[in-house]
Amino acid sequence: MNTNGLNVILLRLEDWAPPELIGAQAVLFNNASAAFTDASFALSFQQDIKKLALILKSGTEHSVPCLLCICPPSAKVLADTPLALFFQQMEGYLTSELAPIPGVHLVRPVDLLTLYPMDDYHEPQADKLGNIPYTPSFFIALGTMIARRMYALRRPPYKVIVLDCDQTLWTGICGEGEDPLHVEIDQ
Repeated sequence: MNTNGLNVILLRLEDWAPPELIGAQAVLFNNASAAFTDASFALSFQQDIKKLALILKSGTEHSVPCLLCICPPSAKVLADTPLALFFQQMEGYLTSELAPIPGVHLVRPVDLLTLYPMDDYHEPQADKLGNIPYTPSFFIALGTMIARRMYALRRPPYKVIVLDCDQTLWTGICGEGEDPLHVEIDQ
């Protein structure tokens, strides 16, 4: 049992979808701007996301922190506007459900790609052959993000607050001059 570290979950939402759904917008949607129409998949997927949120809520009460990294979608999903919007909605649902939970920390694709911008993070050939969807550069960025979040969660909190009030709350500089009375405090 992990009692001293950080539990990390890497989740790419499209991996929970049936493979025939990815890139199949012509079959499942009326046109590129149509609403998501595969109701049975949508309902099942929403239930799975709700179960994940419930498990994370109940499982972090007495354990180490959990870091849920929602990984960015593939180019096929991004090209499929209704499916991409559906996955964004599910990401938003997870974000709203998990934000108030103290032991669960969330990294969204926008968080990762804002800190480590890259245009081409998807590796289609490796994804097809071995379900390894990202470039080595993306994995480096992801690992760095995880390490930074772990460090932020594990480091002791700061205990000192330093303020420089010279020329703000009083006239003069406290650390300079031989006479401590050279500092003027007015109304």
